[in-house]
Parts: sequence; C-alpha cells; structure tokens
Amino acid sequence: MSKTGDFELVLGNRQILAMIVVAGIVLGILFGAGYIAGRHGETPGKQAPGKQAPAARELGEPARVPATMEFVRIAPGRFVMGYTWGEDAGLYKEIEERLEMDIRPDAISDAPPHRVRITKGFEMSKYEVSQGQWEAVMGAPPKHATRSDYPVEYVSWNDVQEFLRRINARNDGYLYRLPTEAEWEYAARAGTRGRKLNEMYREAWDFPPGWHGISIKRPVDVTDPNAWGLHGMLGNVAEWCQDWYGERYYRKSAKVDPQGPRRGSERVYRGGGANWVSFTTFVWTRASAGPEAGMDSVGFRCVREKAR
Repeated sequence: MSKTGDFELVLGNRQILAMIVVAGIVLGILFGAGYIAGRHGETPGKQAPGKQAPAARELGEPARVPATMEFVRIAPGRFVMGYTWGEDAGLYKEIEERLEMDIRPDAISDAPPHRVRITKGFEMSKYEVSQGQWEAVMGAPPKHATRSDYPVEYVSWNDVQEFLRRINARNDGYLYRLPTEAEWEYAARAGTRGRKLNEMYREAWDFPPGWHGISIKRPVDVTDPNAWGLHGMLGNVAEWCQDWYGERYYRKSAKVDPQGPRRGSERVYRGGGANWVSFTTFVWTRASAGPEAGMDSVGFRCVREKAR
C-alpha cells in the first residue's frame, strides 16, 4: 500500500476515535442530568407537580430589562436568621437520602439561629443588576459581557462600590448601597421559613430547563418573584452584601439591625449562583470572598433609602 493510502487509513481511524469520544461525552452529560432528575423523583424533561418552569428566551430574542433599576418596598419586621438545628436538619437529611451524598451545612458559620429585628423599611432592586444597567452607569460593558438582560458578574465588592458611588453622585434623593446580610436574608425569606424544596428550586432554574440540578444563568426577570416581589434571590448569580464576614459572628450578632463585624478580610455574598448545585442553596447559606475578588456567578442588587 502507498504512503498516501497508509496516511488515509490512519486519518480515518482518528476520525472514528474522535466521533466515539464525542458521543461518549454527550451520553455522559445526558446520563448525568437524567441521574440528577431521577434522584429527585422526576422524569427527565418533566417539571415537579404543581410547578412549571419559566420559559427560557433564546439568545437571539431582544432583551427587555430596562437600563434603569426598579425597586420594591420592603417593610420593617422580625425574623429568625440562620440555620436552625434540629428543624432544618430534616431537610438536609431528606436531600442527602435522595442524592446519597453529604451536603451538611456549615454549622459554625450558618448558625446559631437568632431573632433579628429590621427597624427601618427600605427599597431593594427588583432584579439583580443587569449587564445593561452596569454599562449605563459605568459607561462600558462589564467583563465577560453576554447580553444586556443577564445579571452582571465578575464584579468585585470594590467594583460595586464604584458603581454605587456613581449612582449616588446623581443626587436623585436616594442613598444607594448594598444590603446588609440581615436585610438580604430577611428579603429572601419574605415571611417564609425557607424550608421547602420548592422554595430553593423556584428561582434556581437549572440544566436542562425544568430539571432540578445545576443552576444556569437566565435573564434577571425570568424567574417567579417571591412574596416581596423580588426575583432571583436564590439563583442566577450570588449577591454581594455590605458586611464583613465573621465565621462566628452569629454568636454575638446584634438583635436589632445587625451590620456585621466591624472589620475583617472578606465580604459576605449570599444566594445561589449559576453552575452551583441548586439543592444545596438555602436562604441561610453564607459565603465570603476578598473584596477585590471578581468571580463567575457572583453579582449584586442594590438597596436604596431616602437621603437625609
């Protein structure tokens, strides 16, 4: 056989091998997604009873989130903040049994539960800050921009402070800031205890759509609102809070309008992010990073108060 013939034969074998590898990867993805759905007692491609996943818009469709932010009024009130030993443990146990894996909470950081009083009402942005809103304020699109109605991400806590500085410089009668960690959880709970699986899944829509598993990014206005009228509190991107992070802060946290530790090395962020496992995200789940860190699936939303 000629050298040319040998070459063609080898090339054909490589092509066949490549096709086998690609097919294996595709089957692996489909099997993995089906496994996650199956562990939750669902049929792949079928949503849990009584809940219909919001329809995802194609990337080619026009964005509909305005460049200006919309705000929702949050009334003052009381709630129990943090992970409740005993009561919440049953929910973790239920999920662990379904998944055959350990997803225990950080009992040091997320607990103990403590009563908190929010004495002042405030307004919180209805949606996570979108990429279009970031560009409107900052004058340039964010890093890794995709489309204007997707949440902004890869923004550090320090970056957010510059965004807020520019909004406040407009002097429109409001003071804009990040929510405190207590305000964020109060808003996320929206009068609920946050212990039902549907409360976790409601906004952490996943891959493929309608399957409970790995959350994916969506336009900020796609998910159903919670009782306050806020969208995406547990999914899409996690959200920076104002507070410094303290691992054992809950043991000495103020009972009225807590502001977090006076100092620290990392800032708090809350909620679930895309590419995270949605069934491990609760309203009490805490996380932190250095204020200079800009991360995938971490963005923010704003709080505003009447300027004095």
